[in-house]
Amino acid sequence: MFISVVIASKGRAEVLNDTIESLDAQTRRADEVIVVVASEQDYNKEIKQVSGVTVFLSSPGGSVQRNFGIERTSKDSDLVVFLDDDVELAADYLLRIENFFFCMTDVIAISGVPLLDIPEDGRMSRNDAKKRLSEPKNFKVNVSFRDDLYGCNMAVRRSFLDFERFDESLVGYSYLEDVDLGRRLNRRGLICDYGGNSLIHLGVPGGRISQRRLGYAQIMNPLYLYFTKRSLDFNKLVYLTIKVPVGNILGGFGILSFFRSNPALDSVRRERLKGNIDAFIYALKRGVDPKSILSYKK
Repeated sequence: MFISVVIASKGRAEVLNDTIESLDAQTRRADEVIVVVASEQDYNKEIKQVSGVTVFLSSPGGSVQRNFGIERTSKDSDLVVFLDDDVELAADYLLRIENFFFCMTDVIAISGVPLLDIPEDGRMSRNDAKKRLSEPKNFKVNVSFRDDLYGCNMAVRRSFLDFERFDESLVGYSYLEDVDLGRRLNRRGLICDYGGNSLIHLGVPGGRISQRRLGYAQIMNPLYLYFTKRSLDFNKLVYLTIKVPVGNILGGFGILSFFRSNPALDSVRRERLKGNIDAFIYALKRGVDPKSILSYKK
């Protein structure tokens, strides 16, 4: 099986470098690693020296950069693994994914279940992540079927990406581009969570859009996916457009501090809440348009 890895990154050169090192240490190495960045400053030149790694420049945006990477995968590619630029992988991560797809021939895409997802609010060090992943594990290879994908690490059979790509209307951070792609792929075959591979999604802050603009996308993008594309069902729409603002309210005004104290995160949630409100106002006045975030300067 020919495995392509695609990583989109922007403004996080050191974080990206550590993820490439994690890929370079795989017992089953990727046949190609395609890194897509928006500028020369987005990566350290040393990663070009890593075997199998190719760096491309494209227009910025998570969906745009990932699609750019898909287009440059080898004609021999069987499987495309999409990774965020801030993941630490167990040494057998790719090997386990390959074995899973060999055995589960009906599955066309998976989301890997992180051992830890954004631990310590994005403050866990790489060394701590490596130590955690090196601990002896008794794998319970849980497989549960789902109808969408979770983007920090996901793998898709390459042939299906000839029919479905990431939606480039979801600009900037491309919030929910993974859910949207997964919903469309689910119409073509089985999708599942796979808990047998091991990684930690560090959730390193920085290098992305402002928190207020992220809050804007948290509302505008699900509205677009439901009302325009119909790739969200009503229950998911309600969950996203109510749960997220409520969480931002509870966190932003210190209510969650009774359970945990993190003033920095509370400030982030207040900014996101402002973006949530602005997106609702825009949608009510002018309609649903995810690209409106490009002119949202706050």
